[in-house]
Amino acid sequence: MKNYILLCLLITFSNQSLFACKCQQIDDIKSDYVSTDAIIHAKVIAKEFVSFASTVNEKGIQLIQSAYHSEKEKIDFLEKDWIIKIKMEIVSVYKGKKLSKYITVYTSRLAATCGYLNFDIGQEYQVYLSNDCYFDHVFKKAALKSKNYNGYWTNVCTRTKTFSLEEDKNLKALMAK
Repeated sequence: MKNYILLCLLITFSNQSLFACKCQQIDDIKSDYVSTDAIIHAKVIAKEFVSFASTVNEKGIQLIQSAYHSEKEKIDFLEKDWIIKIKMEIVSVYKGKKLSKYITVYTSRLAATCGYLNFDIGQEYQVYLSNDCYFDHVFKKAALKSKNYNGYWTNVCTRTKTFSLEEDKNLKALMAK
């Protein structure tokens, strides 16, 4: 199975430069707070593998299909289930506007592409969210925008982690400023 996934990745990214997850971050909660679109304390209520296509709205699919109509491997990538869809119940919001009680978060299913693989049903997390997909490089010609995605994204390069009282205290202090 591992060889199959590796082969699929090689084929998919044949026109792209291959990469392994490499986080370039400084452990500074204040900078991360400022640069993150939304930050929540939430409990995982469901988790499933989904296709990339399910993370993008109809307009986004049209943009991808138009930009890559002659590149079968790119179009095929849309249907691969390399994404983890996490449904979460929000306990509190540290940063973000108009967040409902439930939120959908996406991450890569593969550690090599920086997926956050530690989400467990029933567990609580502090999740640092982006409006933008971390796979933008795959469909760069489609020029997808935040509004083309069906949820938020996170990865291991963010401060996303199991709920911590210390992180909670630090985030609440930043909210008060």
